[in-house]
Amino acid sequence: MPTRDADLKLNPSDFTNLRQCDLCLWLKLRDYRRKQRWDRRWHRRSGWNDRPRAVCDGLDGSPTQAVDRSLPAGRWTWARNDVTSEQFVIEHPVRQVTAFIRGRPSFNVLVAEFNDGTFGLYKIKLGNAEIRAPGRHVAELHAYARAFESETRDDIRRWPITHLGLLYVNGSLTVFNVPRDDEWFAGELIDVAGVWLRDQPPPAAPGCQEQHQAT
Repeated sequence: MPTRDADLKLNPSDFTNLRQCDLCLWLKLRDYRRKQRWDRRWHRRSGWNDRPRAVCDGLDGSPTQAVDRSLPAGRWTWARNDVTSEQFVIEHPVRQVTAFIRGRPSFNVLVAEFNDGTFGLYKIKLGNAEIRAPGRHVAELHAYARAFESETRDDIRRWPITHLGLLYVNGSLTVFNVPRDDEWFAGELIDVAGVWLRDQPPPAAPGCQEQHQAT
């Protein structure tokens, strides 16, 4: 179980929303109140509270292959509960960093429960799958996979997760599959820990529009 003294309390969205700017990430990881304010602003901007949740509700219980025939047979389920990983250690060259991941998949994540006993995680995205590649969401999906697989509550834990992807909604539904690569994600965790370990704030990414000095 994660403990209050863990060095890093990560959210899957950290990898999508803030990994693009190391200064944003550094500030968020070091200031919980700033993190809460940033999350509220992002949620208001992105408008995902209603439409993606409506998609999750509409697909809940329906066959996976009704959306994409290439998926294994099974059914979609809406992940309504928060999910928390076990505490783990990031082996950064400077020092070991303890961390856990806690996410709220109920806003925009569907779980595919396949008939062979495996699972998939798919994030709802609004837009055109042909022009919006899943690149910046890959680490977020891996973070959710780690949290779901090591969740201590049996009714929420999903293991093994063999499929990851985005489910684009733009008139029709389009699945964009993402290969799982845990070794690559371990490197992402090391990079995030490296940002957090910096004594001084890193430079902002070019073009970042955040008000970094706001309190």
